[in-house]
Amino acid sequence: MPTDDDLRAAMLALAGLLLDDKGLEETLRHMAQIACRAVPGCRDAGVMLLRDGKAYVTVHTNPGATSPSVTFPLVVRNEVIGELSFHSGDGEHFDETTAEMMTLLAEQAAIVAVNALAHASAIALAQQLEEAMASRAVIEQAKGVLMARERCAPDEAFDMLRRASQRSNTKLRDIAQQIVDGVSRSETPG
Repeated sequence: MPTDDDLRAAMLALAGLLLDDKGLEETLRHMAQIACRAVPGCRDAGVMLLRDGKAYVTVHTNPGATSPSVTFPLVVRNEVIGELSFHSGDGEHFDETTAEMMTLLAEQAAIVAVNALAHASAIALAQQLEEAMASRAVIEQAKGVLMARERCAPDEAFDMLRRASQRSNTKLRDIAQQIVDGVSRSETPG
């Protein structure tokens, strides 16, 4: 039977995950490990997150577990974002007190999960912005090369890049990089 100290320790450990700077799956795996350790008789715990009603990420502490399980929804602002599942060993069942503890763990886990999702989204956005900035720089350099070579205006140089991209079915950034690389190679003393 779980004690108040077990629950308190698990809640603090889950709250501590909010401060970690780990990836989404690693955070969810830690969440499942904390939940499993806190629940007597638990042999495996799993976390599944949903996106558009479909499983998006699933982690388990013991992926081979096939024992009976009990599942609790991860709910944030009245929206189910996933589930936390507990698997017992060898047909054992969880008692009512343990089930209450699992409900509280699922409530805390939902907060950690939604924050982990927000963190992962922010990291992805930052990476996309970095790529966009790098792409813009290369495109501007290629436009400059074309403007000098073809004696044209910036808009015309961009149109040349765009048309070349469409003709070859290649990303505009890659076409621009080829132009910049070509100039770099021709300027390198050999």
